[in-house]
Formats: sequence, C-alpha cells, structure tokens
Amino acid sequence: MLSRNENVLWTELGGQVVLLSVERGRYYETNVIGGAIWRLLEEPSSVSGVVDHIATHYRVDRDRCSRDVMRFLAQLSDAQLILGVESALERGDETNAPAG
Repeated sequence: MLSRNENVLWTELGGQVVLLSVERGRYYETNVIGGAIWRLLEEPSSVSGVVDHIATHYRVDRDRCSRDVMRFLAQLSDAQLILGVESALERGDETNAPAG
C-alpha cells in the first residue's frame, strides 16, 4: 500500500499541490493530475487503485496511465514524499510496473 510521508506539509494552489519535505527542506510542485494522485493518497491506496482512478477520471489509456503514474510515484518515493512504492513492486504488481 502507498501512503503519504507524515512529515510532508502540503497545500493546494489552483488545482496544483505544493509539497514541503520537512526532512529535506525542499519544496515540490505537482500538476493537476499529480495533485489528484496526492489527494488519493490521503488514505493508504494500492498502485492499481490509483491507476484505475486516474485512467477513469481523466479518460487516458490504461497502459500509458500505468507507466505515467508509476513514474510519478517513483519520483515521489525518491523524494521521500510517499512510502510503499518499492513494496508494491516487490509484491509483483505487474499490471502497474513501468513498461520496458
């Protein structure tokens, strides 16, 4: 399951989300879809749940959505803004792994 890092402060500005990593002292900005993903992670969520929501609400091809969402989740994970991306991939969540 994916979850937000509790040490991240955030606010919404015009549909975008601005994140502040307290631990790293850095700001991050998302686009509208990134903001939607961040809001989805208010409650722990599965990768497939996030992909399903975005693909449905933004009418995007599921394969492309999966790749793009995983890329974004990896960026959030690398910045230590969310937790659980690695464990989702270790479980073999193949439907959401980036296409090679």
